[in-house]
Amino acid sequence: MNRTRRSALLALAAAAVVVIAGCGIPRDSEPREVAVDTGLLGPTSSASVPTGEADVFVYFPIEGEKLVRVQRDAENDSDPELPLRHLLIGPTPDEREDKLSTSIPSGTELLGTERDGDKLIINLTKGIDSIQGKNLITAYAQLVHTATSVQGEPVSRVQFRVEGEDRLALTDDGSLETVVVNNFRGANKPG
Repeated sequence: MNRTRRSALLALAAAAVVVIAGCGIPRDSEPREVAVDTGLLGPTSSASVPTGEADVFVYFPIEGEKLVRVQRDAENDSDPELPLRHLLIGPTPDEREDKLSTSIPSGTELLGTERDGDKLIINLTKGIDSIQGKNLITAYAQLVHTATSVQGEPVSRVQFRVEGEDRLALTDDGSLETVVVNNFRGANKPG
């Protein structure tokens, strides 16, 4: 092999290594905020999401593992339904490129919420019933972390209903009627 050809092959191999190495997303040692342009939200759900001047936070698993907090624009930051509606739509295309996903099944819709002091009761459709095990724990972790991040009147406990009927939530501590963020550990707890 002549010297010019060998140099060209070495340059090509080096370029391939640089391109392949640049394709990965490095893991963060702690959760980070991911900026979101809500104008990119597509029609992936029948839920409507208002946009406005306030910020709400939703939680998605990154690379199917650790939950990360994502900031979204909303009409106001004290209505607990707004971040939940953002969460149920799922990650935007840009967020999916950043390896964010969701464990909440696409057929899950928010039927409403009720307040009972510092407890928020979340009423969902039966779409949530289409998963089980680890994915269900992560889905409930996403919902609980999102609900408790609401500004204004604090939410520290969450209870679930499915189509109006009380439902136990699967957590890292087992199936519970009332859930707090500390019922989730490991990958299901940001930070």
